Amino acid sequence: MPRRMSTSQIQSKLRQAQARQRAAIQKYNSEVRAYNNKVRQNQAKVRRAVDDYNRAVRTHNARVRGNQARLRSALNRLSTQTVTVHHASLRQSVTSVTSAYERLDRSDADPFLSDLAERDAANSVAVLNSLLTEEDDAPLPSEELTTTRVSESLSEFSGDLSARWSGAVYALSPENPDAARHFCTSAREIIADMLDDMAPDSEVFLQFPDCETTDRGTPTRRWKVHYCLDRSGVAHSTLESFIDANISDLSVLFKDLNSGAHGPAGKYSLSQLRAIKVRVEDTIEFMCQIAP
Repeated sequence: MPRRMSTSQIQSKLRQAQARQRAAIQKYNSEVRAYNNKVRQNQAKVRRAVDDYNRAVRTHNARVRGNQARLRSALNRLSTQTVTVHHASLRQSVTSVTSAYERLDRSDADPFLSDLAERDAANSVAVLNSLLTEEDDAPLPSEELTTTRVSESLSEFSGDLSARWSGAVYALSPENPDAARHFCTSAREIIADMLDDMAPDSEVFLQFPDCETTDRGTPTRRWKVHYCLDRSGVAHSTLESFIDANISDLSVLFKDLNSGAHGPAGKYSLSQLRAIKVRVEDTIEFMCQIAP
């Protein structure tokens, strides 16, 4: 027979049941609020990610449009220039670089590296235009020749490369009659040492035992570039061709500048020295991006 309960006991049981119900409702509401907070936080993260992506796309597109306009402008200007016999080899080299870029631009190679390639192609044409132009220097802060963007990147290879680059930039003064010669000598060695550091002969041979070799029995520059792109996961024949042509163009430029056929002791104007510095500096940045 069921136990009889007093009125007070019934009320106590009822209050306990109501308390449990309130606790369950509060717990449910608390969990709903926590869930909604997480949803809002995730939505905010998604919005920020989308905003960051859209901002990056806009920045990228603006940079691409700027590079494209600069390359077109430089090529249009070059078409009106008279190339002397002295600069004939450099003109041919510049043409090779721009042709290599046009092939790269039509390919499906890494878009970021393709953008950097467009910048280097524009720089190549800009240097030749500068060397062919006989005009007074435009206003240019002298510190533009002493500041540099790549010292920190070079220090990741070695402190020696960074120090040598600083020395090369220091020598690039319009007061130094051998500025271009000193700068180019150092820059040539730095770029060669970077490539050797990025693609050591032994590692290139280990990965590509049948690679082409130089007269000295070392892997060719193109195979070193191929090794870097392969290890970085961005291997592409048109990109490989452009980088090889780009470095080759720098070698021709260095030879042209070291000929000393530009007036007394090969002295260059401030704007010409700046164009040369930007050309080399951007190529160093490019090479840092393909380092394995």
